Amino acid sequence: MSIDLTGNSASGIAADLRTRIERGELAPGTLLPSVRAVAVDLGVNRNTVVAAYRQLAQAGLVE
Repeated sequence: MSIDLTGNSASGIAADLRTRIERGELAPGTLLPSVRAVAVDLGVNRNTVVAAYRQLAQAGLVE
């Protein structure tokens, strides 16, 4: 799955996903790309993506 995310920090990645969720670009039930795939695509550490996904989960935007 390719979503073409942007950002080079956890907050930047989370903000990009939050915007897409709020705009309805990512429908409920849509699987997010794997942590590894996002990290490779963006050239960031996997822990950065994990932190972004955690921020979204804490905000109740993803499960």
